[in-house]
Amino acid sequence: MKINTLLRFAGAATASLSLTLLFAAGAPVSAASDLLGPTSFLASHNDITGVPQIVLSSYSGYVGDLIKVTGSGFAPGQVITFSVDGSAILSYITGWDSRIQVITDPKGGFGPAGTFSPAQCNFPNVSGGVHVITAQDESGHAARADITILPRVTISQLAGPAGTQLKASGSGLRANAAITISFDGKTDSLSSTNSDAFGSFIQTCIVPALPDGSHTIRISDGSTAVDFSFLITGKISSPTLLSPEMGHVSSGQQRFTWEPVSNQSGITYELQVSADPGFGFAYGKLDGQQILLDKDHLAASEYTMTETETVNLLKSANVFYWRVRAMDSIGVRGDWSGVRTFSITSVQSGTTSARPDTSSVQSSVIHLTQPSATNLATSDNDSLSSSLKTIGLVGLVLVLSASAVFFLRRKKS
Repeated sequence: MKINTLLRFAGAATASLSLTLLFAAGAPVSAASDLLGPTSFLASHNDITGVPQIVLSSYSGYVGDLIKVTGSGFAPGQVITFSVDGSAILSYITGWDSRIQVITDPKGGFGPAGTFSPAQCNFPNVSGGVHVITAQDESGHAARADITILPRVTISQLAGPAGTQLKASGSGLRANAAITISFDGKTDSLSSTNSDAFGSFIQTCIVPALPDGSHTIRISDGSTAVDFSFLITGKISSPTLLSPEMGHVSSGQQRFTWEPVSNQSGITYELQVSADPGFGFAYGKLDGQQILLDKDHLAASEYTMTETETVNLLKSANVFYWRVRAMDSIGVRGDWSGVRTFSITSVQSGTTSARPDTSSVQSSVIHLTQPSATNLATSDNDSLSSSLKTIGLVGLVLVLSASAVFFLRRKKS
């Protein structure tokens, strides 16, 4: 049986459809719906195979910024992948405790346009300008949108004395472009470099010897320039350490003093104590790993450790290293002072001590005498055990030695 009919889909032009149907003998056909099935299929057909489209939460941003994407018109139940200029990028939806794939709902959508969460991805690490982001399902249906990558440039600090090392970095710039870093318009005063194929760069430079005050740093890729106001400050002197002197031995809470830095106002100090002479830099340790005490923003040029701080030091080592540096009112820090060593033997707190008192052991050893024959006859293991508990391991050696000598003399007599 052959049927010619006209079909009209929502939003589509009228189309002619020719169907050739085969029926089993005696199978009645009462209506067109018996041949074409439920009309709901026709009504929902446009939701599934309509023109795919995506909507972004933002169409411009910096490298790494988050984008949320919603979509519709894709094939239902299929994984959506994203790419920028043809290169795949990471995309996901946020699940309860993990990131999961972006899959369209039964109507071919995701995000608020559908029943699932919006897709999330990040502005990719590409050069600045306009780029094309594409969302595509497994059947090849795709939607595209333009995004603009904005340039971003940073420097590590905005104030410091001449000679300060700065780190400059940037993204979203021209690809493979010459990057110039200038101070007050002088491009030869600081180093320059080139951006990579993705429009990014990292470069270190040194603040030149210029008068104290505000100066302009300009970083440019030839088409985009970013200016920073940099304040050159007078160099902060290193404090001169006063006490404790090198190798000092303390029996209590240690007090530290140093000469105040007087060439600037608003100076505060940072005191560090470490068990490592390199303060964490030696032996492959990370910076700060061996810092046992770090007191920052000290207004006075002195500090006395608390009892708790002292006890905590004694749990780590016997010999300690200390140093001090100054910081001005805007947070610029000077160089560290020299390093001195000191030791702490114990911390007295009332009648208790943070370290065991060995005076009783020494006294027992000094007054140890050879036992007489009458005393030996009445001695037993209990008295010997009591003596050992009192005098410790050193006393044990001396007691045994004295006993051996006595027995030898008695045998000879």
